[in-house]
Amino acid sequence: MYPEFRSSVYGIIFLGVPPDAKGSLGNQGVAMLGTDDLSDTPLISALKRDIRWLHDQIGRYDQICDEFVVKYFLESDGTSATSRLPPTDIQKEQLIPLNRTHGMMARYASADDDDFEKIAKCLVNMVEQLRD
Repeated sequence: MYPEFRSSVYGIIFLGVPPDAKGSLGNQGVAMLGTDDLSDTPLISALKRDIRWLHDQIGRYDQICDEFVVKYFLESDGTSATSRLPPTDIQKEQLIPLNRTHGMMARYASADDDDFEKIAKCLVNMVEQLRD
């Protein structure tokens, strides 16, 4: 599956997406599909279609994610971002807190921003590991 993707990708970074999001998003969406409370309007039909697509993509990602270096940059409220996460198999070095709100995760005033520098350093390290 995805042979061209596997050969050209070494690592993946997520900005503001905790490692457990894929399971909770997929499970909530699939649970919603099973309810009869929703009238079948065009909007609900589109939402159901998108939930099915998301659930399918989560399954595909789960099949290949262990083959890549994955880093999660998480918003932090001044406390450890990792302390607010549910127990997971993700190792702490994969969870990197940033001093940002969710809406600001991909917005930086300049390359001198401390959080931007964390992300840039991580990307440089990934490239250096790839070269080794």
